[in-house]
This record gives sequence, structure tokens and C-alpha cells, in this order.
Amino acid sequence: MFDRAQKSKALEMAREEEARFSRGQRLAAILKAGRDAGKLTPANEPGYLRALCGDEKGTNADPDALASLVAALPQVMNLAFAATAPDLTDADIFLGRPTAREASRAPKLGTTPEALAAERLRMARERAGTTDETDED
Repeated sequence: MFDRAQKSKALEMAREEEARFSRGQRLAAILKAGRDAGKLTPANEPGYLRALCGDEKGTNADPDALASLVAALPQVMNLAFAATAPDLTDADIFLGRPTAREASRAPKLGTTPEALAAERLRMARERAGTTDETDED
């Protein structure tokens, strides 16, 4: 039989384990939200986490401090051109039709699939060195 002190200690240990588990889930959710928002990238995330909590994984971070940091960070990735190779066909690139990924991401970003497609097309033309503008010399 467990005495009262043993039950109390077991209950305390269970609460601590639950707190660690839920804290870890919250940290993971904050980091995922930062990545999805284009604020955390593979290049900048380890440095921010190291500065905030001393490790590159964020396991020692305070969830509230991490949430404040992520909220304050500027967006560093242009999410309009985040289509993967299977999402893009030649017709999508040249005609500027929205891809399936753009259609699913547009509501999350508060825009339309056509606006994302237009931005992708504009960036592709810019990278290629061509624009819609005509030179009239």
C-alpha cells in the first residue's frame, strides 16, 4: 500500500511530467508557426534560439518569451513563391494560373490564389531578367 507521502510524490512527479510534455508541445507549435509565417528559417532559427535560451533546439526556452520573440520578428521569406516543383507546371509558370498549393495557402495568408500566382509569375520574370514593361527609347 502507498502511504500519503508516496501518493503525493507520485502525483507531483506526474504533474511535472505533464507540464514538461505540454511545454514541449507549446514550444514546437510556436516554432512551427514562426516557420510557417516566414519568420524563422533554417539559417536564422538556431541563432535566435541560442540567444534566447542558450541552445539551438529551443528546449530550454520559456514559451511566453519565445512567442514574444517570434511575434516581434519580421517576415524574412516571401511566401508567395513557396511552391514546390510538383506544384508548378510549365503552363502555371507561363500563364500565371494558381497552383493547388497557392489555392490552399491563399486563405491562410489573407489573399487570393490569383494574387499569389501573379506574384510568383512576377518573381519568375524578374529572376529571368524579363518584365512586362516595354523600353521606349
